[in-house]
Amino acid sequence: MLPLAAFRAPPLLLDNSFLLAGSATGHALPAAFRPTALDHLYGIDTAEGWHACLNAFQSAFNQSFNTLARKKDLDDVQRIATGYHDNGKPIDADLYRLYSETLRKAVSLGGIDPDLRDQWLANVSRFAAYKAARATQQVAETVIEHGGDLGSGIAPLRAHKRYLAAEANTARTRARTGKQWQQFNDDDHLRLFPNLRWVPSRSATPREAHQIFWNKVWAKDDPFWLHNQPGTLWNCKCDWEETDDPVTAGNPQKNIEVPGLKGNPATTGKIFSDDATYFTRCQNKETVEPIAQSIVEFERLQHTGDYKDMVFDWHNGAYKGVHKKHIDHSNPKEERYFDDKVTVTQLEKECMDEVYRMGHRAILLEEGIKGADKKPICCLDLRLDGRIMDIRTITIGQANNIRNGIWKKNSQLAIYNSLNDTKADSICLYFRYPDMFKDELVREAIANFKQQSKPDGTSITIHVKHVICVVKGYNQVIEYDI
Repeated sequence: MLPLAAFRAPPLLLDNSFLLAGSATGHALPAAFRPTALDHLYGIDTAEGWHACLNAFQSAFNQSFNTLARKKDLDDVQRIATGYHDNGKPIDADLYRLYSETLRKAVSLGGIDPDLRDQWLANVSRFAAYKAARATQQVAETVIEHGGDLGSGIAPLRAHKRYLAAEANTARTRARTGKQWQQFNDDDHLRLFPNLRWVPSRSATPREAHQIFWNKVWAKDDPFWLHNQPGTLWNCKCDWEETDDPVTAGNPQKNIEVPGLKGNPATTGKIFSDDATYFTRCQNKETVEPIAQSIVEFERLQHTGDYKDMVFDWHNGAYKGVHKKHIDHSNPKEERYFDDKVTVTQLEKECMDEVYRMGHRAILLEEGIKGADKKPICCLDLRLDGRIMDIRTITIGQANNIRNGIWKKNSQLAIYNSLNDTKADSICLYFRYPDMFKDELVREAIANFKQQSKPDGTSITIHVKHVICVVKGYNQVIEYDI
């Protein structure tokens, strides 16, 4: 135990009536706690006086802590309400990070199949996005309903934080269950222990729902386990264990599941099922779902460590980033374009910035990949909304120049597709100067391209099926089908 002297507080934090109360009682302190000169200064020379002093200190500390906590909550409520009502953000980024980091940590167990782990991480991130959307909406709308009173938003904010504890505990339990299920079904485990026993809850106040399963034994391949496991109820503290004991007679033929926790996470790949309340009762799902899917993609890329300059837009789910091995054409000998002598890389980044501004997901991809023969493999520049393509900057606003650009990219796609199972069928034309873009010129260029033939007169194989035009300053991309 710390000596009493360690709890002294500055005089301004304490009420003098408490400090002086001890000396009036006449009870002396034990020898081990004899007062120092500083104690005499405060007039504390009895055990009762010290108790009163410490109580006052604790009261002052609690009051200060609560004041600071309330101030932070008010700041959070103001940020959430302003972002929702004034800036059109359906999901508060800070709330999402709190929820996502907590849930991702809960399911990040060691010894799990990497593919299954990635599915769980994506699932809890999507859940966190919907939870943050619900909390954002509730906090912001509560403030409006109470005439702009920020204090009214504290209750729903804190409620969602309390729920998070139960959600994280349940996610941890289900992740542990999923990990055990994989271990239980290992060949050696199946040979030694073909069955599973339901172990009673360790809770001091267990619920009745799972009690019908307690100490019952089922075969591991019984469909029962696809719907019932420890963790199919919120905060469930049941367990299971492998056994070679025989299957018990008269086992209940009943599935006890609740919305949001259905299915075996090891077979579904989901910690939270699709009927979770945050999913089913979302009032603006058409807005939230694209952002939720986008943040899952964004986080997956972020956590690889392979990308830089990653930026996410919480208004619409747009994001951008550059692979660390995307070639940087910054050598002084590299060809430059336009009056300001920009490089190919600079133009690619400009194009990426434009589509990001328009609300799209854009990543500049890895380049310089070499095959087994150490020779470079054909790579493409950009992944735009999930589609892989190459970028061609238009430097002259003429149909022939645009057609030549499509022709060269068609040849590049032919090489790329011959080397990859995932085929590409799109190219991106970047118009740095809007006056170079004219719809009729692009259509003429496409028509001319389709009529081109090889030197021997045979028709070319058309790999380019979609031409995406990005015009600097426009608010949307323009797509042409070939």
